Amino acid sequence: MAHKPYVQLCGELRLQSGDVVVEAAAFPGRQGRLAFAYLATNRRPVPRDELAEAIWPDKLPRSWEHDLAAVVSKLKAALTKVGLSDAIVGHARSYELRLPSRSVDAHDAAMSATEAEAARREGKAKKALEASARAADVARRTFMVGEQAEWIERCRDEQAAILVRALDVSAELYGKQGDTHTAVLHATEAVALEPYRETGYVRLMKLHFASGNRAEAVRTYERCRALLADELGVDPSPETEAVYLDALRSKAEKPPKSKTSKDVTVMLVDDHPLWLDTLRQTLERAGVGRIVAEATNGKEALERAAETKPQLVIMDMALPLLDGVKATRRLLAEQPDIKVLVLSASSDEDLVVRAVRAGAHGYLLKTAIADDVADAVRRVAAGEMVLPAEVAGIVLAELRGTRKKRPNASHRR
Repeated sequence: MAHKPYVQLCGELRLQSGDVVVEAAAFPGRQGRLAFAYLATNRRPVPRDELAEAIWPDKLPRSWEHDLAAVVSKLKAALTKVGLSDAIVGHARSYELRLPSRSVDAHDAAMSATEAEAARREGKAKKALEASARAADVARRTFMVGEQAEWIERCRDEQAAILVRALDVSAELYGKQGDTHTAVLHATEAVALEPYRETGYVRLMKLHFASGNRAEAVRTYERCRALLADELGVDPSPETEAVYLDALRSKAEKPPKSKTSKDVTVMLVDDHPLWLDTLRQTLERAGVGRIVAEATNGKEALERAAETKPQLVIMDMALPLLDGVKATRRLLAEQPDIKVLVLSASSDEDLVVRAVRAGAHGYLLKTAIADDVADAVRRVAAGEMVLPAEVAGIVLAELRGTRKKRPNASHRR
């Protein structure tokens, strides 16, 4: 039985059919890779001169027709390895790559985004979130990594637009489901991708507002206003202004909270006794939180949390028996309403991203001063996401797919 091929153009180039994979290095040189990507992207008969300009974007060789024929011939040989010997069809003055529907990741992402939007309109939240996740997974990857050409930049812009569409769906639906933590992350990513789109700021403001984080809603408006004024010379729209005024009015009214930051129950998790003492004294002196439990490893943290039901957990990352990321993920799976603030000695980028994706509401380094720690506890307890500038940049770059991993000499703690 023939396997349906799948083409990956976003991320490292590859073609797979069943168990057979053709990696980028197996294509006939740079021109072979570009020709395949251009044909796979366009899905139509491509005039030979157009294809030649796509694979030699700087300058056509004198014998470009002969050279193009040689590239296509070698490309056909590479495709034969996955049973696609007849996939490239040569017409009188054009070439066409014929592949089954949804066999190219870039096209599949676009169709998934459309499906997500349709499912959202129909009220099918689960289907919409699944489709938006598929679209975002592809669209976050760089189209044709390492290559530069005008048509490649156009494709990357299209992928960015697909990602924004997917993020809009997921941000809206996660917000409606009450998962404002995830909704805010997706809405923030969408704003970063399209910083001049006011509707993105409006959604992000509403999400902050819904989570009780009025201060961040106001800050989001100020960023929007400053950008529009400085770059475009215009004011925010009436809708944006209305959401902003709602946030200001609510902030001025200062509605009573069910619990003050002093009343919030806290569990401390760290395997170093001296650091536990320091943290306990920090919170007591600041009058923040009521410590109801302490744990020195990940497994103990789960057990103590089950017994005491704290509202906020201050979590180290390098824990024995069960590390901080796994402990955070399992803790939130068992008690979704708990808020987790990571306090770690490590600024390792992978660790930061893993902690946030596990559900942490904040990530502080142990080099933070006592006032910053106490303030972070107050803000996380109030529903805010606390990420210092150096950490926020890592998380945003990961979400945008632009993070470049680099060696990190810091020690995990």
